[in-house]
Amino acid sequence: MNSAELAHFERLLLDERGGMVRDLERLRASAVQSALENRSAGVEPTDSVGDDRNDDAIAAREVEALKELDEALRILYEAPEQYGICVACGSPISRSRLEIVPATRYCQHDAKWQQNPRSRPRPDSDRQLVAAAGDWV
Repeated sequence: MNSAELAHFERLLLDERGGMVRDLERLRASAVQSALENRSAGVEPTDSVGDDRNDDAIAAREVEALKELDEALRILYEAPEQYGICVACGSPISRSRLEIVPATRYCQHDAKWQQNPRSRPRPDSDRQLVAAAGDWV
């Protein structure tokens, strides 16, 4: 990947990161506002647990995505020759995939296995073990 392409993907990653940070700040501000409103209305903290858990789950997903973006930026800065290379198979990740998911570490083929590892084809040695184990596996 040439320096112009790397700069392009750096911009995409930084823009996406900025949006995530803003989203997390809004979630935090919303949670603080909600807690203040509940407190002034005499609502017990346990009465709004469902909403808090939902916000916590959203925040946790955002934080994980932010970590992935930071890792992609780290690779882009520290080992630019590795940015856009699938960590599973070592093949280049398509530019079209990087345009959509600039922080991805997997090519389209290997990303499918990451989403559903049980569907990954087993190596021959694993198949032989499963066959020998019969119904125990």
